[in-house]
Amino acid sequence: MRRPLVLLGLALGLSGSSCGTVEGPTQVVLVVCDTLRADHLSTYGYGRPTSPVLTEFAEGATLYRRFQASAPWTLPSHASMFTGLEPTEHGARTLTAEELAALQAKGWQGQNNAAPLAASHVTLAEHLREKGWATAAIVANTAYLDPRFGVAQGFEHYDRRRGDVTDVTSRALAWVEAHREESFLLVLNFMDTHRPYNTRPRADLPDRSSEGNLLKRLVPVVMDPERAAEPALLEALVDQYDTAIGNLDEGLGVLLDGLRTQLDWDALTLAVTSDHGEFLGEHGLIEHSKDVYQGTLGIPLIVKARGQSQGAVEQAWASHVHLPGILLDAAGIARDTAPPTFVRHWPLGRARSENTDSRLHDLRQPWGSRLRRTRRVLAEGSTKTIVTSDGTSESYDLTADPEELQPLAAPEAGALADAAREAHAELEPAPPAEPFEPDAAMQGELDALGYGGGSGD
Repeated sequence: MRRPLVLLGLALGLSGSSCGTVEGPTQVVLVVCDTLRADHLSTYGYGRPTSPVLTEFAEGATLYRRFQASAPWTLPSHASMFTGLEPTEHGARTLTAEELAALQAKGWQGQNNAAPLAASHVTLAEHLREKGWATAAIVANTAYLDPRFGVAQGFEHYDRRRGDVTDVTSRALAWVEAHREESFLLVLNFMDTHRPYNTRPRADLPDRSSEGNLLKRLVPVVMDPERAAEPALLEALVDQYDTAIGNLDEGLGVLLDGLRTQLDWDALTLAVTSDHGEFLGEHGLIEHSKDVYQGTLGIPLIVKARGQSQGAVEQAWASHVHLPGILLDAAGIARDTAPPTFVRHWPLGRARSENTDSRLHDLRQPWGSRLRRTRRVLAEGSTKTIVTSDGTSESYDLTADPEELQPLAAPEAGALADAAREAHAELEPAPPAEPFEPDAAMQGELDALGYGGGSGD
């Protein structure tokens, strides 16, 4: 039987949340809502009521106002949130054009240019499992969360099956019930806001299109600089995306109610975030993985720490590389007992992101030439700067220009570009592992999620 909650003292963590020292098991749940952008959540000020459950949850948690994806697609972002390392440092990313050419010169003719996370990297799940914790991941992304990509390291239970929020929640609560007396790490991945969107009709959100093929139909139109998508179709796409968020949020309510029933809520550490966002026509882009504007980098993070009951707001920049340290702090675990890689990029205050070229299925599209470049980002203060492998750069004041429509001019932009290049030059690159060739079953999973015909992951 678990002991009652005992507060031995309150400590103000770096996240701004109060963490009480509590007897009994330490339990951490990390919820990753695939493809969820923060600016379409009513919790973050969006005009539609897309996320009332998350808004209520945030009233007793810490909401991070400036949380960034380390990359605009699934594999490198999950690798960063599990290791505390930037994509350059962990190597789980797409190959550069030079790396791909070197492989092809050796006779490589593969269809997958995404390198897996090397086994030499220590993940949060591995670290906690070594301490005797139960570790589990229940994930609906059946493509880039395939164990062959290295992201399953440290999870003794790894359940990878397609399903909506209701299905994943059911499996998650069953696992929690079986481990409620243990210290554990549980990672959940929901795909309701990923193509194909969960567009079950809702009375509280408009939906001007029931066309299940709308997103697929719009991809070649939006990505072609010579064509323009009809505004009404883009508005209908936003409706579908917002509807998917509403359905996800409703399902998260069932998850949170279940956790409150089965566990000691006061002692639980619970974080809700995303791996990346989604373009909805901005900057001539659609879906994700293709570029590094805020549509895919600006994501939510809401953390309820162990012993926390009051809401708080964190305004400092943070990204996926900070997540292991944030979770350790929130759970009341001293960061100096963890691998130094988990907190290599502390303290909070700036966020780096990057996108190395793109996946082969994007590069082989008619618009692929515009994606053959590496883009690196530094967000700090009120500004965000993008530096590109072709030597160009662009900087924005996100406070005055959140849609990134008016690049800053010289000399300010030049100084910001120099700072961004320096911030990324500080990183120690890890050579990517050699990509593996998908078998027929995996290719089927890629195709089912839209990865075989020019969409994002």
